Amino acid sequence: MAKRIIDVGQNETKVVYDIVFGEHKESSVILSLNGSGAKGRIYGIFIGKNSDECKIWHEVVHNAPDTKSEILVKGILEGGAKASYDSLIKMNEGVRGAEGHQKEDTLLLSKKAKINSVPHLEISHNDVKCSHSVSTTNVDKDKLFFMNSRGIKTEAAIHELVLGHVAPVLDKIDDEDVKQQVLSLLRP
Repeated sequence: MAKRIIDVGQNETKVVYDIVFGEHKESSVILSLNGSGAKGRIYGIFIGKNSDECKIWHEVVHNAPDTKSEILVKGILEGGAKASYDSLIKMNEGVRGAEGHQKEDTLLLSKKAKINSVPHLEISHNDVKCSHSVSTTNVDKDKLFFMNSRGIKTEAAIHELVLGHVAPVLDKIDDEDVKQQVLSLLRP
């Protein structure tokens, strides 16, 4: 498993891009916010096709006051692909004013594709803000019908819907090479 452990110091900001694709891929990212004012962000995309299996773990540990974190992940699964996504935001004692948010959305492109998402929160201090959410969806048939009725073929319409699904993460990626790599993986 590709495991990255990253320490973030006082008033420092670290951004991690976690792009997972291919057969039997696993990834683990752990951010430790160790200094007051530290900020950590994990932006991820996972793509599974055919019989791919993806296993992803994202964790942010708040060890100091006034720290902020964001985890934003988008998944695309088609064919018989499977994925498990687990995340943890941990607020330790003494982290007054800390804030952490996690959101993961997966788009299933076939009936055989499966996702198991489990967000976790561990909160040991009262004066914090914390949230988590996961969602799973399929291609919106009304949107697909609308696009087809405007002359857009089904394959091209689904491709555009996939791009729209991952756009919130793609827009956050500053590295143009990484962005192009993701776009090439999403081509029909």
